[in-house]
Amino acid sequence: MDTPPTNAALPQYMSFPFDTDESFKQGLTDILSSNPQYAGTGKEPDESTLRQIRVFYFNRVTGNSLNLAEVEAYEEELKAASTISLVSEPVNSPVPPSSPSLSSTSLSNTSAPSDPAVANTTSDEPDVLTFAQLKALIESGNIDQIPNNKKIPDNLNDAPASESTAQTKKKPWEVAASSEA
Repeated sequence: MDTPPTNAALPQYMSFPFDTDESFKQGLTDILSSNPQYAGTGKEPDESTLRQIRVFYFNRVTGNSLNLAEVEAYEEELKAASTISLVSEPVNSPVPPSSPSLSSTSLSNTSAPSDPAVANTTSDEPDVLTFAQLKALIESGNIDQIPNNKKIPDNLNDAPASESTAQTKKKPWEVAASSEA
């Protein structure tokens, strides 16, 4: 009865730590605060809106290309499998983040994905900032903390101009006159 997922990234998506990912939480806050439907109302987005945001973020961070229909179908398949198998031993399949049985202890036991794009935090490459992080740095005036951001002065070079040491190029009629002589 258990069918393998059509996309191998679906179990990885289901176990992705959205609730503990600071970058995701900051981006979600920025998105909701800029949307007039949610800004200042205290209203929370519905599950389908959250799923769309999660799928977009997961694809961006891991480099996968899941679509919303695949994720919805996989979540329904897991929900159907969990209602059929009501046994007391733990199930090895990942629990969706929206599940009521998801607790903070199960999130702390979840390890980070083994994808090199996500786990590349200790290499000598500069950190890649998310849009939300970049926006926060610019708004707070900490533009010196933005990687690969060069400060270009507003004034011209103060050094005196150098003197030319090359001979001036002869004009065509000067070249012709010197070759006739």
